[in-house]
Formats: sequence, C-alpha cells, structure tokens
Amino acid sequence: MYPLRHGDLLPEPKTLQTLPAQSRLIWFTGALVLLCCALLVDRVDGVEERRQQYGENLARSLADLSVTPLLKQDRIELGLLANGSAGLPGVSGITVYGVDTQILAMTTPTPVGTTYVSPIATDGSVIGYVNLTLAPEFMSSNRLPLWLLILSLIAILPWIVPPLLRVRDESNRLLRRLQAPVPPLQTRAVAGEPAAADVPRRAPAYLMLANLLNQLSLTTAERQALVADAVALGREVVALYGGELQPLTGASIAVWFDDSDADSGFRAACAALVLTRVLRKASAHGVFRVALHYAADRSDAMESTYLSDTALLAAAAADGEVILSHAVTSRLKQPERLRTTPLTHPLGDDFATTLAECARLSYLAAGYEDVITEHCMRLLAQRDSAAS
Repeated sequence: MYPLRHGDLLPEPKTLQTLPAQSRLIWFTGALVLLCCALLVDRVDGVEERRQQYGENLARSLADLSVTPLLKQDRIELGLLANGSAGLPGVSGITVYGVDTQILAMTTPTPVGTTYVSPIATDGSVIGYVNLTLAPEFMSSNRLPLWLLILSLIAILPWIVPPLLRVRDESNRLLRRLQAPVPPLQTRAVAGEPAAADVPRRAPAYLMLANLLNQLSLTTAERQALVADAVALGREVVALYGGELQPLTGASIAVWFDDSDADSGFRAACAALVLTRVLRKASAHGVFRVALHYAADRSDAMESTYLSDTALLAAAAADGEVILSHAVTSRLKQPERLRTTPLTHPLGDDFATTLAECARLSYLAAGYEDVITEHCMRLLAQRDSAAS
C-alpha cells in the first residue's frame, strides 16, 4: 500500500478541476472589463483633480502671504494667518515651518487628510514651508468605482489565486535551496569607501552635505528612492575625487574629504559642484542642495550642531550652486580658480557667528570648468547605461 498524501484526503474543489479553460478565459476577460470600467469612471469623475488643484492653490496663496511675517520672524502674525485660513472650506490643519523645518505656527497637531506643501520663497530663496491638510470627506467622490473594483476582484479570485499560490510555494522552495548566507551590513566593504577602522577618528576634514530640500512634499517611497539614487551618484563622485560617503538619518548624505594636502579643499569644492549638477539632472522630482564645510576635528564634527549648521547652509543654496563656509574659503589655495560671490539671504541673521562670510559657488575658472563638465557628462552617461 502507498501512504496517503495530503491531496488524497483534501482534494482541490471540483469546480476548479472541471471548469473549462474557455470559461476561465471568459470570466477573466469580464473581470478585466469591469476593472477598466471602474478606472474609467474614476477618471471621468475628476474629483481628485479638482481637490488637488484646490489644495495646491490654497497652500501656494498662504505661502505668498507668509513671506512678510516670516522675514520679520513674527510668529504671532503667522499664527493669526494660519488660524484665519483654517476656517476655509475643507481645511483641517495648517502648519508653517522655517527653513530648518522648525514649526513656527500650527492650527492642529495631527490633522487628518491629504497634505499639500508649498515653499515660502522670496528673491529665489526658500525661507520656509506651508503644510495645508484637507479633510478626507471634502469633495468626496462617488463610491461606485470602489464597488466595481471589489466585485471584479471577487469574480477573478477563485480562478487566479490557486495557481498563484502554487507558483509562490514552488518559488519559495527554490529560493530556500539557492539562498546563501549574507554577511552583516556593517562588515560589508564598499568600493571607494574605506572601512570604519581605517578612518582616522581625529583629523581635519572637509564635510560635503547633500540635503533633499523638498522632502516634506514627497511620499516615503519617493523620498527613499531619491536618497538611494543620490547615494549611488555620491559613490561615483567619491570614485573620482576620493573621500568617504556616509548616508545620514533622514534625507541627507555626507561625504568626508581628508585635509591631507594643499589642494584638498579645491578637490572637495569640485566634487560638491559635480554632485550638485548630476543630482540636478538625474532627480526629476527631488530638489537637492549641497554645502561644503570644514572641521578641524572630524570626531567633533559629528555633533548635531555642526551637521545642522551645514544643513542650514545647504538650505540657502540656489539651484545649481554650492554654499562654501568661511572656514572653507579661508583655506583654499589659489581661490581664483573658483568663481564665487558673497552669500546674501533674506534670513541673514541665521548665518551669524561661525557661518558668517559664506560664499556661493556656481562655476570654476575656464580650464577647470571644462574638466568638471566632462566628469558630469561621464557620470550621467554611466547612470543612463546602467538603468537601460
């Protein structure tokens, strides 16, 4: 006698065994038609488009009205403006942030609904953000597409789920046989990035910080994808100019350049300018800003105050430029190789003390500019070929 198998005791439902292939195709086609109809009804309705337009326009208008009180750092006027706008139809909450994402005014601690973000800008510089949340019931649309989707899924589930489950089980068994142990992440070496034990803990270094400026307006998935792309491009820049790349918590990456010779600062400035340009070309939805600072002691530079100072500098950068701290410009040999202008910003008081006398870097002298332009084209070409 042969031992009984699980399938002998619990056979598959007879309806699935006896259903003709042609009938399965008819049911599957009908389910797809219902799904397409639901999507078409949802698109024709246009409620989401009108809701998005309303929220974006309202957030933009509120950002324009917030420029003057934000320049004055008048939180009372910002609070009155936010509370007055919170009474508009559909608004469930308004929050006003400074350039360092510090909350300046808030109407509701945890608003529920869809949030729209608009930057507060003046003279081409971002000085803060407005978050406006619309209540979920505002402009609610017809639920017919939802019911059609549910019915479609119910109709096709008995025919597509069992085969998919069998395929999944077979794939899992195959993966378990082929899977090899993965070394811990902290012990994995990356080309161009020295191991942590090889990095001198107390040595002067230049810090290049790239920060995702519009992270508040992105979803978590979009933010993670943009940061991952920036890390990949940062590694390519490190391969050209040296240094050590270090992803930070949040939406920032840091690259350290040891102050080992007289041209270390110039190489770091070139790397920062190349990273700014390739991120500008490669990131369709991300707005990255880059700054370069100097630390006499790298171990002290990991303090949060130092990193926040560098992030504040990056927030002051305009499109396509790098902000250099005074500590960097004062150490540059042959500064005429860089085309810089003094940093002016509407929130100039925030750049006092250690971050005074900063400079904007947009271009290099003619011969050096040709070199970094070629480097940018090479990195973007490598990125495009790897993606194809």
